[in-house]
Amino acid sequence: LTITPVSPTYYDVVFTETGLPSGLQWSVTLNGTTESSTSNQIAFKVISGNYEYAINVPSGYTVTPQTGTLTVTANTTLSITVVPMTYSVTFVESGLPQGTQWFVYLNGREEGSVGNEIVFNESNGYYQFTIPSVNNYAPTPSSGNVTVSNGNVIITVYFTQAPSYQSQPKQTISIFNFNSLLIDLIIAIIILLIVIAVIEALKLRRK
Repeated sequence: LTITPVSPTYYDVVFTETGLPSGLQWSVTLNGTTESSTSNQIAFKVISGNYEYAINVPSGYTVTPQTGTLTVTANTTLSITVVPMTYSVTFVESGLPQGTQWFVYLNGREEGSVGNEIVFNESNGYYQFTIPSVNNYAPTPSSGNVTVSNGNVIITVYFTQAPSYQSQPKQTISIFNFNSLLIDLIIAIIILLIVIAVIEALKLRRK
């Protein structure tokens, strides 16, 4: 009796990712064997059975699913999704009267609040922000840049009330006052002339 060994049947197990920027390396560990790639697919050849897997992506990204078990009885494809990890960028205000609404513009997006915090969720990157004045209260800083790098960011904003300047009333002389002064001056001159005339007349009489 001759027994001919039967070769095991191998199946393709393909992991296909979407969402990771081109050129970044990721890897899959399947039952202790690790394969890496910078393309969007990683493939294994295995016989039928149950296989545990774990997927690793670069720092700053999350993957779904990350781990699990595959039951292989035929060619198998598993699709995974990679998305950037987000972190909180929190602006904390100080100095505004309670209940005052204020705003922050971050990377073209606007958020407002009547509380003392405004929160954005951003992935790693470099962002510009601006903060407008509110009801005669000026913020410090009023603009700037924030870098998100694998961690949450907190920015404190101090609002100070701008000083109010009241214009001093100009001192003006009304037409009425001017005319009154002119009349008084003319009367004083007339009186002076009369006094002089009387004195001269007295001098002439004595002669």
